[in-house]
Amino acid sequence: MIEKIVNFHKITLYPDPFIDHVSIDLGGSAEKTVNVKVSSSQGKVVYNQDQANQSGTLQVNLPGLMTGSYVLTLTLGQTQSVFKIIKQ
Repeated sequence: MIEKIVNFHKITLYPDPFIDHVSIDLGGSAEKTVNVKVSSSQGKVVYNQDQANQSGTLQVNLPGLMTGSYVLTLTLGQTQSVFKIIKQ
Protein backbone atom coordinates (compact mmCIF):
# COMPACT_ATOMS: atom_id res chain seq x y z
CA MET A 1 0.00 0.00 0.00
CA ILE A 2 1.34 3.44 -0.94
CA GLU A 3 0.31 6.40 1.16
CA LYS A 4 0.80 9.93 -0.03
CA ILE A 5 0.43 12.89 2.29
CA VAL A 6 -0.67 16.06 0.53
CA ASN A 7 -0.65 19.46 2.22
CA PHE A 8 -3.81 21.33 1.22
CA HIS A 9 -3.21 24.21 3.62
CA LYS A 10 -3.05 27.56 1.87
CA ILE A 11 -1.31 30.01 4.17
CA THR A 12 -2.01 33.69 3.55
CA LEU A 13 -0.43 36.80 5.09
CA TYR A 14 -2.10 40.20 5.19
CA PRO A 15 -1.86 43.12 4.89
CA ASP A 16 1.17 43.38 2.64
CA PRO A 17 2.68 45.90 2.89
CA PHE A 18 2.06 46.10 6.65
CA ILE A 19 2.45 48.95 9.13
CA ASP A 20 2.91 47.37 12.56
CA HIS A 21 1.46 43.84 12.46
CA VAL A 22 0.99 40.92 10.08
CA SER A 23 -1.98 38.56 10.28
CA ILE A 24 -1.39 34.97 9.20
CA ASP A 25 -4.23 32.69 8.11
CA LEU A 26 -2.90 29.15 8.57
CA GLY A 27 -5.37 27.68 6.07
CA GLY A 28 -6.94 25.20 8.47
CA SER A 29 -3.68 23.75 9.78
CA ALA A 30 -4.18 21.53 12.84
CA GLU A 31 -0.66 22.20 14.19
CA LYS A 32 -0.96 23.43 17.78
CA THR A 33 2.28 25.44 17.83
CA VAL A 34 3.73 27.57 15.04
CA ASN A 35 7.21 29.10 14.99
CA VAL A 36 7.32 32.53 13.37
CA LYS A 37 10.70 33.95 12.39
CA VAL A 38 11.27 37.29 10.66
CA SER A 39 14.65 38.16 9.17
CA SER A 40 15.92 41.35 7.59
CA SER A 41 17.09 41.39 3.98
CA GLN A 42 20.65 41.07 5.38
CA GLY A 43 19.71 37.82 7.16
CA LYS A 44 19.56 39.20 10.73
CA VAL A 45 16.76 37.59 12.77
CA VAL A 46 14.58 40.42 14.13
CA TYR A 47 11.70 38.26 15.51
CA ASN A 48 11.58 34.60 16.51
CA GLN A 49 8.72 33.25 18.59
CA ASP A 50 6.54 30.17 19.00
CA GLN A 51 2.83 30.96 18.94
CA ALA A 52 -0.16 28.84 19.89
CA ASN A 53 -2.54 28.09 17.03
CA GLN A 54 -5.90 28.48 18.76
CA SER A 55 -8.11 29.87 16.00
CA GLY A 56 -6.24 29.24 12.75
CA THR A 57 -5.13 32.89 12.55
CA LEU A 58 -2.04 34.42 14.15
CA GLN A 59 -1.19 38.06 14.65
CA VAL A 60 2.49 39.03 14.72
CA ASN A 61 3.22 42.48 16.13
CA LEU A 62 6.28 44.10 14.55
CA PRO A 63 6.02 47.81 15.42
CA GLY A 64 9.75 48.50 15.86
CA LEU A 65 10.92 47.42 12.42
CA MET A 66 12.39 49.85 9.92
CA THR A 67 10.71 50.33 6.54
CA GLY A 68 11.82 47.69 4.02
CA SER A 69 11.65 44.06 2.94
CA TYR A 70 11.76 41.12 5.33
CA VAL A 71 11.58 37.34 5.11
CA LEU A 72 8.96 35.61 7.28
CA THR A 73 9.48 31.89 7.89
CA LEU A 74 6.69 29.78 9.36
CA THR A 75 7.43 26.35 10.79
CA LEU A 76 4.41 24.09 11.25
CA GLY A 77 5.55 20.69 12.47
CA GLN A 78 8.07 19.47 9.88
CA THR A 79 6.98 21.97 7.21
CA GLN A 80 8.52 25.38 6.58
CA SER A 81 6.93 28.10 4.48
CA VAL A 82 8.82 31.24 3.49
CA PHE A 83 7.26 34.58 2.55
CA LYS A 84 8.56 38.00 1.57
CA ILE A 85 6.83 40.81 3.48
CA ILE A 86 7.20 44.58 3.23
CA LYS A 87 7.14 47.01 6.16
CA GLN A 88 5.55 50.31 5.12
